[in-house]
Amino acid sequence: MERRKKYIWGCVLCALLTAVLIGMIYYYNDVRGTDQVSEGTLIWQARPVKERTDTDVFGK
Repeated sequence: MERRKKYIWGCVLCALLTAVLIGMIYYYNDVRGTDQVSEGTLIWQARPVKERTDTDVFGK
């Protein structure tokens, strides 16, 4: 039982380290060093908010 737990923890640790390594490789090859992102960016444009009046609330 103890041996099985160590094996599972070892597999989880290997998967975690692999994910971190892949993330670092992606970051250093693709993201780092770019000053401006031209695709895949969601840009929010602020719009003025309409103030609520009593007629909006009560409908009269």
